[in-house]
Amino acid sequence: MRLGCCAILALSACYAPQIVSGAPCDPGVPNSCPVGQTCEPAGSAGVCSTGPLADAGGGGDAGVDAVIGGPPEFCLGANLLGRVCFPTMPTAVLRIAGTMTINTTSTNVGNCSEIRAQSGGPPLCIVAAETIEIASGGTLRGIGANPLVLFAARTISVAGTLDVASHFGETIGGVPVLGAGTRNAAECNAIGVDGKPSDGGNQGFNGGGGGAGGSFGSLGGAGGNGRGGVRGGVGVAGAAPVTLIGGCPGGHGGDGTDGGGGAEGGNGGGAAYLLAGDSVSIDGKINASGAGGSAGGPGDFSAGGGGGGGAGGMLVLEATRITATGSLFANGGGGGGAGTTEGNSGGPGGDPLLALTPALGGTSNDGGGPGGAGSTMTATGATGVNGANGSGERGGGGGGGGGAGVIRVFGDPAPVLPTISPPPS
Repeated sequence: MRLGCCAILALSACYAPQIVSGAPCDPGVPNSCPVGQTCEPAGSAGVCSTGPLADAGGGGDAGVDAVIGGPPEFCLGANLLGRVCFPTMPTAVLRIAGTMTINTTSTNVGNCSEIRAQSGGPPLCIVAAETIEIASGGTLRGIGANPLVLFAARTISVAGTLDVASHFGETIGGVPVLGAGTRNAAECNAIGVDGKPSDGGNQGFNGGGGGAGGSFGSLGGAGGNGRGGVRGGVGVAGAAPVTLIGGCPGGHGGDGTDGGGGAEGGNGGGAAYLLAGDSVSIDGKINASGAGGSAGGPGDFSAGGGGGGGAGGMLVLEATRITATGSLFANGGGGGGAGTTEGNSGGPGGDPLLALTPALGGTSNDGGGPGGAGSTMTATGATGVNGANGSGERGGGGGGGGGAGVIRVFGDPAPVLPTISPPPS
């Protein structure tokens, strides 16, 4: 993908040898190492070293783990991802002062340091460095099928923007762009979220039902019924995540009479894990929200339903010290507005822009149902509005608002995060 002119990236340094010794030893036995080396404790054993083993300055979960019969490894983490290890402590410095986009399916220069398997979940794009800084005014954008992991031996600082959200209408070369790690409907087992197509009743005037909002941390809103009671989609609750995964898409709006007009649901938000040996500080913004649903169209006779908003994705912070004066959010996108009479489409649902402000549902008129607002905090996404049943009306139902995502924070002590949605679970 593209690398901003102001990003400094030296990931090859992650693999430069750092420890020239490493023979196993017993800390309780004098002179058990070669001359000039001492036996340093490492796990339940010891390792011969020319000096104290590096610990990333943070203690706790950071440090060099002994591998009996082999050299030590530098490892971080003890929670959702378990231990994440490299042969030696990364020494690269990654500073982003402009705009940098990482394709999480690529290990080409400027993308992932490595792509690793995740037990029970999608592969992980790991970007490893000694320090990672997104400077004020800088943006790191994560896109692609795999979740993004920022691994810093010492510190991660976000004074600018880390964006793994999905956004309505965003494309590269005409291809829709997904936030890093966004899931599809099949991966979410999202059955029943699509609005029903028109049944052709009321002389063909009945419109399609709206798609339900995607669900993840909270439930997506139901889609509104099309004219004549054509059913909208229903949100599907999911289990609490045990791996790093993104949010679910909204349901498709039902087509109008004789086909056409049903809108696509918004894509779910992506997933990012910030793992540092010392500290994570957030003075800027981290966004893992879902996208707004598309607008229903006029169809061939009656109108189609609006698409459901995408659910928020997943954010995880893990470090010894975590501070935040900025904002973190993984909110749901707004549902799309329904189509109305011949030639009239609704408006698309809005994307979340702020942590505590719901994304707006799309507009509609002439008897079509507006979309529901996206979720913030732990609320269910708002229900799409039903199409009107008046004489001559042909409107569809509005799309439901997307549910909120999931945020988890592992710090000691637990940090106070003033602007965060949903709250950590």
